[in-house]
Amino acid sequence: MLALAPAFRPAPEAAPRRAQRLGHSVVAGVFSAHHDDLQSYLRNRFPRVCAGRIEDAVGDACVDLLRQTDDVEKAFAEGGEARVMSLARVVAWRKLRGGLRRAHVRAEVGVDDLSIVRRANPAGQLLGVALSSLPRALDRAVPASNTAPSQYAAVRRALEDKLETHDSDGVVAARHGIRREHLNRAKRALMKELSGLV
Repeated sequence: MLALAPAFRPAPEAAPRRAQRLGHSVVAGVFSAHHDDLQSYLRNRFPRVCAGRIEDAVGDACVDLLRQTDDVEKAFAEGGEARVMSLARVVAWRKLRGGLRRAHVRAEVGVDDLSIVRRANPAGQLLGVALSSLPRALDRAVPASNTAPSQYAAVRRALEDKLETHDSDGVVAARHGIRREHLNRAKRALMKELSGLV
């Protein structure tokens, strides 16, 4: 048994492990130093997406790059930290875009299934009525914002943005260049009408 000990050599795996550790430390350094920059990059490209989804995409990109140490090592050799940051931006963008596409497909499946819900019970029928009335309800809610008619289109876009992202009224209003109270009034009018339907 003791005679076999010298024949066992773990050395060939030492180099890949060192490279893996180097890849991990490069990824950790880039995501630690540039976390806010990555979030800003995604926010500029997906202005209507909530902060939580952006944070998730950055985290998922970090995990992906930690699993792809060969690609990270190659990028680092080609252009240092700046090249790894470029790679991180691409991966984070793809993660966020893919997540939005999957969410869109799930929403479409839900709408397809809504006909079954409507047939199944009266509450489902009322839900279907409310959803089918949403575009007209938005049109009626916007004038309740007490803003100039020239701002109606911006208020409507902001109201749709609010329903989609659930960001705060102040953040959504700033994103669309309107006053917060105008969005708030339109939102209350919409909720009042929809609650009357269901």
